[in-house]
This record gives sequence, C-alpha cells and structure tokens, in this order.
Amino acid sequence: MARTRSIRTRLLLALLTMTLLTLAVSTLLSAALDLRLMRASALRDLEILAAVVGENCTSALVFDSPDTAARHLATLAAERQVQRAELLDAAGRRFALWQQPAGGPAAGPAVAVRHELHLDGAPLGAIVLQARLGELHRQVLHYLWLSALLALATLVVALLVALRLQRRIAAPLSSLAETARQVSAQQDLSLRMPPHGRVAELDDLIDAFNSMLAGLESREGRIQQQAAALHTANTKLRALAVDLSLLEQSEKARLAEQLHDSPMQKLALALLQLENGLAEPDAEGRQLTDSGLTLLREAIGELRTLQFELSPPVLAQSGLPAALQWLAKRMGERAGLPIAVHLPAAGEGIDLSRTQSVTLFQCARELVYNLVKHAEASRGRIELTWDAARVALEVADDGVGFAHTMDTTAASATPHPGQPAPVSSPAAGGFGLYSIRERVALLDGRLRIHTGPHGTRVSIHLPRDSGAGSTT
Repeated sequence: MARTRSIRTRLLLALLTMTLLTLAVSTLLSAALDLRLMRASALRDLEILAAVVGENCTSALVFDSPDTAARHLATLAAERQVQRAELLDAAGRRFALWQQPAGGPAAGPAVAVRHELHLDGAPLGAIVLQARLGELHRQVLHYLWLSALLALATLVVALLVALRLQRRIAAPLSSLAETARQVSAQQDLSLRMPPHGRVAELDDLIDAFNSMLAGLESREGRIQQQAAALHTANTKLRALAVDLSLLEQSEKARLAEQLHDSPMQKLALALLQLENGLAEPDAEGRQLTDSGLTLLREAIGELRTLQFELSPPVLAQSGLPAALQWLAKRMGERAGLPIAVHLPAAGEGIDLSRTQSVTLFQCARELVYNLVKHAEASRGRIELTWDAARVALEVADDGVGFAHTMDTTAASATPHPGQPAPVSSPAAGGFGLYSIRERVALLDGRLRIHTGPHGTRVSIHLPRDSGAGSTT
C-alpha cells in the first residue's frame, strides 16, 4: 500500500512525522527538566519552612512546653501541601504533633523533610515535615495541557508549511509525471515542461527531461527520414526492376531484329542455294553452291561481329582505349560515317577496375548505337580522358539532337526524403539513356547530356576509386 502513495502524501507524512518526533522529544526533555526543577524547588521550600517553624519551636523545647510547640506547628495549616508535622526532642522522642485536618489535599507524591535543631551548638531536637506535592501534580497536568495545545498548534503550522512545500516541490514533480503520461499516451514528443524557476534541482530535472524529449524527437525525425528514404529507395528499386525488364526486352528485340535482318536471311538463302546446287551436279549447281558458301561466310562474319559488339575480346585483352577504337571503326564502317577517337598521348597508361572498363564500354556502345541510328549525323567523336581523381568519357555528334538536357549525379540518383523518385521512361531520353544513367549512378558517377539543333554531347565522369573487380 505504501508503494502506491503519491509524492504529495509521502512529503506530507514525512514533514508531519518529523515535526511530531521533534516536538515529542523536545517536550519530553523539557518536561523532565521542569519536573526535576519543580521538585527541587518544592523540597527547598519545605526545608526553609521546616527551618523557620523549627526555630520558632526552639523555645518550647527549652522550656518543655508541648502546647506552645503545638501552636507553632499549627501555623502550618496555611501550607496545604504539608500533611503532618512532628517535633522531636534531643532523645528522638515525639514532643509535639500536628496533622492537617481531614479533607485536605492528598494528591501528589509524598515526601518527608527533617530539620535538626541546635542550641549553642548542642543538639536540641528535630522537626519532621511530611507533605504531598499536589501543587507539583497540578503544575504537571497544566504543563501537559499546554504541551498538547502547543503540539496542536505546531501540527497546524507544519501542515501549512507542508502544503506550501507541496506546491513548490510536489506540484512540479506531479506536473512532470503528467507530462510524461501525455507524451506516452499521445506519442507527441513535441510536448515540453515549463521551467519551475524556484528550486534549482527541479529546474535541472525539468531541463534534463526536456532535453531527453528533444533528443527523442530528433531521433524520431531521423528515423522517419530514413524510413521515407527507404520507402523511396524501395519504390525506385521496383521501378528500376520494371525498367530493366523492359530494357532487357528491348535489347532482345534489337538483337532479334539484327539477327533477322541479315544473318538469318543469308543463312536461309545459303541453305536453299546449297540444296539446289547439290541437287544439280553441273556448272549451274556449282555456281549455286559457291554462292551459298559465300552467304554462309558473310553470315558467320556478321554473327561474329554481333558477338564482338556484345562482348568484344579486345576489351579484356587490350583494355578500354583499344576497345573504343575497335568500336568506332566497326560502327563507322557499318554506318558509313567517320567516328573519331581521341585518347591521351601514348605512354599515359590508365588503370581501371574491370567494372569501370565494362561499364564505360557498354555506355559508349549504347551512345554510338544511338548516334548511328537516330542522330542523322555526318560524323561522330569518342573522347576518353583521365587523371588521378577521375576518368571521363564523352561521345558527341553533329546530328539533329533531341529535346532533352539532363545532369545526374550519384547524389541525385537517391532523392532526399519527401522528394519524388526520378521517373524513367522512353520520353526521358529512352531506355538506352536510362540504362546509362543507372549504371553511372551505381559507380557514384555523373552523367551530363547537352543536346541542341547542332548535335548532342554526352559526358560520363567516374571517380577512379569507384567500382570493384580486377583492373584491366
């Protein structure tokens, strides 16, 4: 049950208990001291009274007059606490006796006081007073009543002080607990506790609580940003998977178109001519056989060229510069337009990872293919440059261009939380440019496309330390 008490109740009980204990201890000590002093004072008064009455009775002892002694003892009747007075002679025998009339005060502890009487230094007798300290008893009761009133007044003052302390100490703590409950119930980390301004320790506690809420709010904000970024990345990843699937289908369609346009037709025609030539073993049959063999050689050559375009051995054997020269020569011969290749001076070797080399070659092949098929250009250019920090590939033409200018970096590849993911579609430069952009972004690179009515220039920049794999 004690564990469920509020801090207000605990503080009030603590203050009242401390006040009661302090008051009880001080009252008991004061009462004990006062009783001792009052008893000593009462005994001293009795001794003085015995000395005075005894001196008055000296002459009665000297002249052997018990009646005179009895009259002197009777003067004690005014002293209500004295119950009995006895005068003794030098031999210790009773000489005179006086007792308080019946009905006198009998309350209080009984005490006896003896006073020796002398005459010229010789023992004359003694007087013995027996009394009850009833006055002391009444004073003790009065003292207890005063103590009770004082305790009640002290409790009232202590209660007022406790209530004031509750307002100054317990109230801010209760408010702090209520704020914590609101934060927990509403899940609102923006709530704050106002400063107390009176107790430094409470202000420190409130500041620490507010700082904790601010830290939690900041962390919650970062978590929400990361969640938004993760959601955006997942959305982009799903879109990328769809676009890559479409790109794959587009590449398959292009490959199928290239196979159908020339090698497949030549192979079919070669098969027909070989069958006809073998069926007629004469001069015309040999001519058909020779023509079929020529078509087979051409088809094999075109298939080999297509294979080289997909994955040229020169890239793995001689490196990216040689592969770019081979690509420009092959595509230029097929399209009938000159494609110049600009490389750094001989002796300036380049050391790229296999991932960078393959990525740059695939991008160059896609750009040259677009140049040949769509640009309506009269000439093209491939330029490869590098330094200690980066490698740059640029493909340019003097064709008709297209209505699109794009600048992407690795930073823009992953949008900030709250920004929409970039939309990839053929209208934004086609699947080829989209593929290039995604490949460059994966290597923390930058893609810059500048196009206009007098041609197009595409630049790719990769950091030299990006990518993985063996170097070429």
